[in-house]
Amino acid sequence: MKEDIDYELGKELFSKVSKKFTPQNAKSIELLVSYQGHEVPSVGGMLLFGKSEKRNEVFPNAMIRCARFKGKSKVNFIDQLDVYESLPLAAEIVLGFVRKHSMVGYEIESVRRKEVFEYPPQVVREAVINALVHADYSVKGSNIQIAIFDDRIEITNPGALPFGLSLETAISGFSQLRNKVIGRVFRELNLIEHWGTGLGRMIEICQDQGISEPLFEEIDNYFKVTLFHGAKSAQISEKWEEQIVKYLNEEKEITPKQAQQIWNVTSRTTTTRLKKMSEKGLIVEVSTGPYDPYKTFVKPRKQPRNI
Repeated sequence: MKEDIDYELGKELFSKVSKKFTPQNAKSIELLVSYQGHEVPSVGGMLLFGKSEKRNEVFPNAMIRCARFKGKSKVNFIDQLDVYESLPLAAEIVLGFVRKHSMVGYEIESVRRKEVFEYPPQVVREAVINALVHADYSVKGSNIQIAIFDDRIEITNPGALPFGLSLETAISGFSQLRNKVIGRVFRELNLIEHWGTGLGRMIEICQDQGISEPLFEEIDNYFKVTLFHGAKSAQISEKWEEQIVKYLNEEKEITPKQAQQIWNVTSRTTTTRLKKMSEKGLIVEVSTGPYDPYKTFVKPRKQPRNI
């Protein structure tokens, strides 16, 4: 029944993009449909704004399983999270989980602190949203899976590409929505910018940043996107850089004071050198801000190489 729609959630989410959400426009965007003389939630309506108990009863597979694994296989996991929320909320929860396990440190720009991630956030967002919008929620016993490894992220959703749409065609910008109501609402909520540009934009962003392009695969009745580690291979060009890299090969971290002692230079020179090494990707700063007295530096996930 139409009472199974969580109108308060709809109002809250639509208000964030300066739009109204009422029972009337819920019907106009097909969250509600007529069935045997009654207004009932559509499939998309239930997945997007269905009240939790009813949604999980009707769509027990509409769950997103997230896990951070140790190493490069699924033998041991470090953290896991099963997300049962409505799709707009689930998107942000999943993205938060990925951010938690892919942030490597900070870059200090003037007085501002900028988070540094192993994977381009825009690409991760596109991949997650794509999985939510295009998943086949009718496949029993299957759900969307987000698997984070040391060297990659795999985002897999049940449901291959729609009949007649090839992978090459999808990458070139053509789209065929499996879940039209979900796609429409995600666009209304600004979670989707343009139809059919997701896969191509992911490739373009990776190319611009000089990292490996995503791998798109159809495996039986599943679609999988693999994002590869975004850290670039840095190059050591100075002897004083090599001293710190060698130190971090043996120790977990180094403080500015320790670096100053190794170099036997002034604190000002130490600050300048550490900043240059951070900018080159040879080391990663770990701090709460530019004046953090407990600031340390660690080595990036991928090791630098000599030239």
